[in-house]
Amino acid sequence: MQRIAKSFHGLSFYYWYRGRTYVLDLSHNKLQVLLPKVFDSLDLDRVYLQHNDLSQLHTETFRGLTLSKNGILDMSQNKLQDLPPKVFDSLELDRLYLQNNNLIQLHAETFQNLTFGQNGILDMS
Repeated sequence: MQRIAKSFHGLSFYYWYRGRTYVLDLSHNKLQVLLPKVFDSLDLDRVYLQHNDLSQLHTETFRGLTLSKNGILDMSQNKLQDLPPKVFDSLELDRLYLQNNNLIQLHAETFQNLTFGQNGILDMS
């Protein structure tokens, strides 16, 4: 596995390449906000956003992101209180980790058009 460390405007992240596995690791960066379409046109297998200070997401934060059918989106260990409607619209993934946040409200359409793989896991503990 090749692990490439990068820095962009003081933000540290890792981009891993292993065969055909693409990992974007933005964990432990004290991120507070993710802009709409921040992942637009990215084709990844895993996105790690855990251990940041995210308190809210925009409805279009993940718009344009393509994850593999075995994809992982990890947003655990943040300060999320609310997940907007359709925030995961059209994503296909295998695992979504939301545990250890401060979720107090979920909208009826939060998980609309989110597709899980055969062994899909949604962890909100």
